[in-house]
Amino acid sequence: MNIRPPQIGPQPWEQVRGKLDQSLPFANMRDTPYYRDAVWEQFSKGEYERRYRALRAKMREHKLDALIVPGGPSHWSFGGGMLWLTGHWEWHALSSYVLVPLEGEPMMVYSMGGTHAEAVRRQVEVAVKDVRHSRSGRYADIMVERVRELKLERGRIGLMEIDPRHGDYLPVNQYNVLKENLPGAELVFTKGFLHELLSIHSAEELDCVRTAGKLCRDAMDAMVARARPGVKEYELRAAAGAAILEGGGDIDFLIIGSTPMANPAMIFGNPRPSGRVLKKGDIINMELAAGYRGYTAQVGSPIIGIFLGHTFIVTDTGHEIVDDFPLEIAVAASS
Repeated sequence: MNIRPPQIGPQPWEQVRGKLDQSLPFANMRDTPYYRDAVWEQFSKGEYERRYRALRAKMREHKLDALIVPGGPSHWSFGGGMLWLTGHWEWHALSSYVLVPLEGEPMMVYSMGGTHAEAVRRQVEVAVKDVRHSRSGRYADIMVERVRELKLERGRIGLMEIDPRHGDYLPVNQYNVLKENLPGAELVFTKGFLHELLSIHSAEELDCVRTAGKLCRDAMDAMVARARPGVKEYELRAAAGAAILEGGGDIDFLIIGSTPMANPAMIFGNPRPSGRVLKKGDIINMELAAGYRGYTAQVGSPIIGIFLGHTFIVTDTGHEIVDDFPLEIAVAASS
């Protein structure tokens, strides 16, 4: 399991621009003109400095010289520590990683090279400058190289969970590469390391929570507008998802199911909305979660029945007509 040295190093644009049809130069290109005018919402430099300070304070408390912080598409972690430290949400792979030394610059190992990596470098540059690609999934090779650059071969290296709810850590093949190529290092499995750092949100983080909450309401309103006899469950999912994406958010999950109120056969929405066609007298059960830059809000309110030929929102204070044409649907929207 010895690490494989890179076949070539980073390739400046002037050297690689005529070799874009060659896989190695393309995968390793740097400082291209690509995505220079892209616009991503990101946290401020000061906010990221606050996060790294807080993380390193905890590393000192646990006597760690470096920390490997993963982040994947798991619903439970929704990007995990990597998203918190970079703003990047990984969807190509089980996980990508940020290696954070107690002293020195952090390094991100991203799944892809080429244009994918260039886009991520642009997105995360406010938080981390050193973004290297995984060389076809050899994440631990790159982590070993960085540990050696930092001269931490005999240090204490913490490993955070990819998914803290299920207790999943980095894959065994990656762990074996670290263990075999850093025999003098102590690999430490941390537990819930990030939780207390996320418990109290900054003002910038709270703004994201509020936006995620609005996206949830937008998604529910879009479902109400779409719901009528003849519509399929997955079409409700499409309406809710479009509202979240149009608001600049991410779909965490959309649980939507329907059943006749006269003969109900469902107590919880369908985790995989189906092609079932809505009928007069149905109830729609749902639980929606919208993400915004790593912060998720949820809403779950049933859309119910036939009510005076108009669409109503049933609130704590009464009934509010939201349109004036006969959809024959009502919604219980007290959240």
